[in-house]
Amino acid sequence: MRAPARTPAVLPALALMLALALNPAAAFAAGDLPAPEGLRTEIDFWKRVFGATGRDTGLVHDSLYVGVVYGEVSLKDLSPRARRSAIRAAVRDYRNVLLRLADRRPGKLSEKEQRVLDAWGADPSRETLRAAAGRLRVQQGVAEKFRDGLVRSGRWRDHILRTLEDHGVPAGVAALPHVESSFQPHARSSAAALGMWQFTRSTGRRFMRIDNVMDERLDPWRATVAAAQLLTYNHSLLDSWPLAITAYNQGVGAMLRAARQLGTKDIETVVRRYKGRTFKFAGRNFYVELIAAIEVEEEAERLFGPVPLDPPIDYVMVQVPDYMRLSTLAGALSVDSSMLASLNPGMRQPILSDSKYVPRNYALRVPPMADARDRVAAISSDQRFASQIRDRNYVIQPGDTLSLIAQRYGTSVTRLMQANNLRNMHRIRAGQTLEIPGLAAREPIPDGAETYRVRRGDTVGRIARRAGLSEDELLALNDIGNRNRIYVGQELRLTSAHLPIPQPPVAAEAPEPAADDDNGIVASAPAVEPAPTGPSFGVVSLADPNDYTVLDGDRVQVEAAETLGHYADWLEVRTQRLRDLNGLSFGRPVSIGKRLRLDFSRVSRDTFIQRRVAFHHELQQAFFSDYHVVGVSEYRVRRGDSVWQLMRRNDVPMWLLRQYNPGLDPDTLEVGAELMFPRLQAKNGRTPS
Repeated sequence: MRAPARTPAVLPALALMLALALNPAAAFAAGDLPAPEGLRTEIDFWKRVFGATGRDTGLVHDSLYVGVVYGEVSLKDLSPRARRSAIRAAVRDYRNVLLRLADRRPGKLSEKEQRVLDAWGADPSRETLRAAAGRLRVQQGVAEKFRDGLVRSGRWRDHILRTLEDHGVPAGVAALPHVESSFQPHARSSAAALGMWQFTRSTGRRFMRIDNVMDERLDPWRATVAAAQLLTYNHSLLDSWPLAITAYNQGVGAMLRAARQLGTKDIETVVRRYKGRTFKFAGRNFYVELIAAIEVEEEAERLFGPVPLDPPIDYVMVQVPDYMRLSTLAGALSVDSSMLASLNPGMRQPILSDSKYVPRNYALRVPPMADARDRVAAISSDQRFASQIRDRNYVIQPGDTLSLIAQRYGTSVTRLMQANNLRNMHRIRAGQTLEIPGLAAREPIPDGAETYRVRRGDTVGRIARRAGLSEDELLALNDIGNRNRIYVGQELRLTSAHLPIPQPPVAAEAPEPAADDDNGIVASAPAVEPAPTGPSFGVVSLADPNDYTVLDGDRVQVEAAETLGHYADWLEVRTQRLRDLNGLSFGRPVSIGKRLRLDFSRVSRDTFIQRRVAFHHELQQAFFSDYHVVGVSEYRVRRGDSVWQLMRRNDVPMWLLRQYNPGLDPDTLEVGAELMFPRLQAKNGRTPS
């Protein structure tokens, strides 16, 4: 029913310059983003939603071929309950029409029946119509919201375009907040994505500070930089901007699998043919919605009339040299704290109420004033502090686990449970308040402890001595062949007993969206919920390219930080059983990137995947609680280099290095090969050392 794919058209820069001359509101319509003619019906559908259909109207359409629109349903002056009833009635009506047409006999058709047939163009088969009866969806118009977002965009437009250019991202991507949030800095989705660029917590932590003091997802300036970093990262792995943009919503791992399965990176082929587990309506439509938003901006004056943009927000940047109260900074600058809060929306309530300090080395936006830096520098020493105010209590955030909280505050899960009378470490909820017990910086490893999590400054020798083991015993227990190959956050065995089986992260997340969101829906906003992540979906975060599923032949590819002992624990079998299956001798560590055969006689494949993903989720969240990525450096391998030396030199753990360099074999490094190293910054503003 679709015409053969044709060569994609490109949104030309020349058209942009002409559009800018005639209409300043079209500034985002630019870049080398293809608008495939084979997806034109989808693009035109979203242009209709964004630019020609208001909130009082719903479009009844096919969820797979969104350009097939059967009719409209009026939602004007209806209460939410009456609106839902009207939508359900419209869906039932059109479903009955489609089923009648599927069973039709020659005869006169009603006006509605003819309209439904005409929506399919050529005479559709009965099978097509019967299948379409199960794919009805209602999309509410958002023209008013789009125009309001266009007006708001003026506040950050210059910053967005400049940031994208600095990172080499096509300028057309600057229209993405239309699709994600209508340029609303405090937008929140049902999947707990937050801010103008709609970052989930797990993905956002990679590039921003997100904790009980700061949530930079709410900061349009900082989140714009993070979005550019994520898109650049996606493109470095996919070498396709349409797929990199789709990966922003679906995850880079999903798009790598799509390209691998289909043997192409063509966006039209991926949209039409990819059948990934979570690649549903939002994924299929994400890129075409962006192209539609770009084109609606180009035609903004024709569609909406004159659109005066909000003026850019003026500010200057001042680095806060020490921990300070917000009220102290406001007083020194002769402004209200509320003014500083509005210019720095990533600061959370503890800072606003002075129960926490503004972090040291924080880049603070302040109203334009020539002497702002001098005023801050003149703040007296008794108003400067060397460390942050310690928490006595902590409010659990979505995505938290007790082990993450314990690591963040330098305590143990056991002490947290004792201090808060918790019986089950996995039964905590977002919004719950925990008391944080005080403790020494380095506790001795308790007698009988079965595991230990590596901290900064640890070595194999120090851990072994504190645990009462020899170095060789510690290395053997953890299948470690090189005593220098440990990293912060790694969990080490201290006994031969099985480790506690990792559980999926605590249910402190907002409810995850259903995997299939195609049918019977009324959508009041574009369908852009990020693909679900978490153990049940086999995805750690949208920025993690690894495939944690089970491959053909009951095999898995070994990822960094995994050991034979982990697999044995997740499978509830003996380690020797896995050695026998794979012909491995005792003490021989598994090699990263190699494939191992597993035994699923005791647990299901889904349970294994959940436990595996839970392990990596917790590992990565613990790391990104302390650091975030601020950039990428390229390095050309020289004679004498080793991966392990380069890791230590750049303070990058192996699992993160492999995410930036998929396929990297740590045991085989070619001279002249180019490696990408993420540059990390600690929460306190310093790079790790």
